[in-house]
Amino acid sequence: MAPAGGSYSPLDYHHATKHAFGRFARSLGYLDWASQPSPFRRFAGAPLTELPRSPVERDVPYGALFTTQVPTEPITPGTIGEFLRCSLGLSAWKSYGSSRWALRVNPSSGNLHPTEGYVIWDGAVYHYAPAEHVLEQRAELPGTGWESPRDDGSGTSGCFLVALTSIHWREAWKYGERAFRYCQHDVGHALGALRLSAAMLGWRMTVLPAWSHADLSAVLGLDRDEDFGDAEREEPDLIACVSSAPMDSLSLEPWPLVEAARRAEWRGHANRLSASRVEWPLIDDVASGTAGPGGTATTEMTLRPTHYDNDGTSSARRIILQRRSATGFDPRGVLRRATFLSMLDRLVPGVPRGTYGRGAPTCTLSSSSIGCRTSFQVSMRI
Repeated sequence: MAPAGGSYSPLDYHHATKHAFGRFARSLGYLDWASQPSPFRRFAGAPLTELPRSPVERDVPYGALFTTQVPTEPITPGTIGEFLRCSLGLSAWKSYGSSRWALRVNPSSGNLHPTEGYVIWDGAVYHYAPAEHVLEQRAELPGTGWESPRDDGSGTSGCFLVALTSIHWREAWKYGERAFRYCQHDVGHALGALRLSAAMLGWRMTVLPAWSHADLSAVLGLDRDEDFGDAEREEPDLIACVSSAPMDSLSLEPWPLVEAARRAEWRGHANRLSASRVEWPLIDDVASGTAGPGGTATTEMTLRPTHYDNDGTSSARRIILQRRSATGFDPRGVLRRATFLSMLDRLVPGVPRGTYGRGAPTCTLSSSSIGCRTSFQVSMRI
C-alpha cells in the first residue's frame, strides 16, 4: 500500500523493498523462463539509419579521458556512431549450450539491460538499436533549430541531445519489487559510459535537469499510447546535451522541442518484449513519486585527473569495448596498487591526496534531482 498521497518517495520505497533476516523482498520467487523479456527494443516501421562501425582514425589513450587534452572530433554520423558504440553498444556475444546472449559496454544488473537510449539530432528523434547498430527515426522535429548546421559552414551539427529511459519490466522479471532500484543503478552505469565515450571524442556533456518528466515523455514519444499498444512502457530518466563547444552559447530550453513533438508525425510501433508479465504496482507508485517537475540549473559532467601515478597509455577504445561480466577472475592477474587507487580516486571526487586507508569511512545521504527524476545519493569518504 502506498503512503498518504498515493505515491512512494525514494526512502519509502527503499524501506518497503529491503531484504530482512527472516524474508526476502517480494518477487515471483523463481525465474519464469517462458516470459523472459527480450533485451532489444525495436520500433517496427520506423525508418532506419545505419551507423558506421569503423573507429575514428585517431586513437586516444585511456588516461587522456580524465584530462582536457583530447582533440575535439566533429559531430558527424560517424562520430555519433562511435559515441553510441562505445557507450550503449554491444561489447561481446557469449554462449553456453544452446543459449546465446549479448554483453554491452554499459554494465547492467543481471545483464537484463532495462536502459534504452535516444538521440535528438539533425532535426529528428531517434531510438538507438544496439544489436544492429542503427538509429530508428521516430519523428522529425522541423523548425526547432536543431536541424541547422554549424555557422562555420562545416555541415556538421555543433551539438545533439542524448536521453535515457528504463523499461522496468526487464528488471522486475527477475527482481520483483526491487526492480526500480536496479533500473536507477543501471541508468547511472549508462550515464557514466556516455560521459567516458564523449570524453574519448573530445566532447562535453551536460545533464539538463530543467526538463521535466512530462517534457521528456513528450519529446521521446513515450506518452503515445498508440505507439506502444500492449508493449512494455518506458519511463524517462534523463536527457543531456553533448557538444563539441562550450555550453554557454547554446539554448537548452525544452519547450521548442516539446511543441514540435506534439505536432510531429511519429513512426514505428514498439515490440512486445514478453509473452506475459507480472504487475508490480509498487514500482509504478515509486516511479510516479519520483517524477521530476524540472529544475533550472544544468550540470556539466567533468572527469577529473587522478592524484595517483597511472600511465593510462592503453587504448581507451580497447578498454571500453573489452567490458565483460565479472563472473570469473584469473588468479594470475595483477592489479597494481597505484592503478587501484586511481580508480577509487575517480569515484570519490574531492578527497585529498593520500587519504585512502586513513581513518574510518564516513557516509552522507543527500537528495538531488538528476534529469527528470528525484533521487537520493550516498557519498563515501574513505
